[in-house]
Amino acid sequence: MNIKSGLLADGLSGDPLKPKLVADKDIGDAARVITLGCELPKTAKPEGKITDWSNLPAVSIGYADARKAIVERVEKLLKELSDKQATLK
Repeated sequence: MNIKSGLLADGLSGDPLKPKLVADKDIGDAARVITLGCELPKTAKPEGKITDWSNLPAVSIGYADARKAIVERVEKLLKELSDKQATLK
């Protein structure tokens, strides 16, 4: 399955979007920053809130494998955040 048909099957637009450079303010305001094979601007100060997911399978090589790996990471992240929230109550 190619990227466009995979995105469409998942209910997402298959149309390419123009990437937008993340702003320092976006990074500063975020509780956590997750990167997927990209570098943040040199001026960014993520201060320990960065998580790098660069070691995922490339979407361009295999949409299904990449999607599976991303879903697993997101589910793990959601569980971690949920568990953290539960301990704060």
